[in-house]
Amino acid sequence: MATETRTRRLLDTDSGFDREASNLEVEAQVARTGRAYTVSNEADPSSRIWDVVDEMWTSELRDTDIFSHYLRKMVAKCSACRTTHFTPEQIVSSHIVAVRRIAEEHINAEAVFRNDVGGGFVCTGCGTPFSRGSMQARKHIEEAKANGPRHDGATGSWIKRFVLEPSVTPSPAVLAVVGGSEELPRERSRPHRRRGRRRRGRR
Repeated sequence: MATETRTRRLLDTDSGFDREASNLEVEAQVARTGRAYTVSNEADPSSRIWDVVDEMWTSELRDTDIFSHYLRKMVAKCSACRTTHFTPEQIVSSHIVAVRRIAEEHINAEAVFRNDVGGGFVCTGCGTPFSRGSMQARKHIEEAKANGPRHDGATGSWIKRFVLEPSVTPSPAVLAVVGGSEELPRERSRPHRRRGRRRRGRR
């Protein structure tokens, strides 16, 4: 994994002076103040940054956009795969629940030849047709079954989507972790409010 090493000069808005700063210092200022001001000899400097979810470098992005937008972007991500959602709670209650349900549907699934789908195969677990032969259908079934155990104990958490460089340690920007698949939230029934008669006072 190559690291995009680049010397940055961070502007201190209080003193008006700039100094050399590490990527972690720049990210810390963005987290603290909402943006970072850097000094560069280039007219419109650009950089590549690390996508934490896709685990790859982005294309060249304008530094002004990186510091004002990309480094501030947070996403809710599943700890067992690359799936993202609107909130960590939805990762647990929607994504992980769906993965386990699909795994259960495919426990006894088979790839069956069907003439009515153009001579291809179909998965008996979910009904998905495959036109490239039984191998593709069997791979689909095995992946669906393996995904269930893979998500045992999985959690949903807020993480920073982009950083200036990849880290071998977990991101310190995890703000919240919602419990694993063993503690899936259930819908709570709204308590029935008993309405009694209003008692009139005597005059």
